[in-house]
Amino acid sequence: MPEAPDTERLFALGIAAMFGSLLVHGLVAAVVGRLRRSFEAGLAVGMLLFGLTGLGIAAVVAWVVFVQCAEVQAWPAGCEPLGGAGPAAAAAHRLHFVAVAGEPRRLVTGPVAGACPVGGMADAIRTGPGEVRDPGTVAGPSTVKLRYRQGMATAGSGPTPAEKVDDPRQAGIAVGVFGAFGGFWSLAGLTVLASRRESRQPVVERPLSAARARWATTFTIVGNLLVLGCVVGVSFLDWDAERSTRLAFRGIALACVFYAAAMALRRKLTPATALTLLIIGGGFALAAWSLAVLG
Repeated sequence: MPEAPDTERLFALGIAAMFGSLLVHGLVAAVVGRLRRSFEAGLAVGMLLFGLTGLGIAAVVAWVVFVQCAEVQAWPAGCEPLGGAGPAAAAAHRLHFVAVAGEPRRLVTGPVAGACPVGGMADAIRTGPGEVRDPGTVAGPSTVKLRYRQGMATAGSGPTPAEKVDDPRQAGIAVGVFGAFGGFWSLAGLTVLASRRESRQPVVERPLSAARARWATTFTIVGNLLVLGCVVGVSFLDWDAERSTRLAFRGIALACVFYAAAMALRRKLTPATALTLLIIGGGFALAAWSLAVLG
């Protein structure tokens, strides 16, 4: 029987690959720093390589989970004991399911070590995968969500291997974590490169018109008020800690936009400064989103 998707193993391999590549990235960064005779150049290359690795892993996980796999709601249909003379003596078991709607109609998870669970599915224990009952066609509290590889749905060749989806948010969170690691490290590497380049260029001061100066001051004041209002003001509101923290993080993220606009009006928004504000604002925005998703 073909293998069922194993997202837990996929996530573990992604973590091992991302952090296991640090040694290679460090060696490459050391070589680049030695050849360029610049610590900043080596550091930036190491950050970029680590960030791109994280982004690549996020893309692979998203492709496997959201493109190659599909999810279906299914009813429990029975337990198949394996490796023993009876359900009580079985060394392992597989759980069979019937999809509420769509194809594939029959799915199976496992094998799982141990005998079939007692209760719930005890009335549907079978000795072969062909004896599958159809308990219903409407999703309800007793149904479960299963994930399967779309190319494995073959009619008449037995049940399709699948895995139980305990938390529908898990795959999206994993992609977000890998993407966040990759994105922030990539931005940090670009910031180091931009700072190194700017340090070698002369600073040219250009005069500002009165209107640009007024708008720049206005945007700066708005950013300060956002930080002050959202960080300090929430202490006066009768909100729970999670809601107050989300508001504070969103206020800081939005304030970074106004600070960037103010610096652009003053003609002081360099690439390094813009990347720094993007890292800070993006980090707080991501933290606020994570709190909203994870609860």
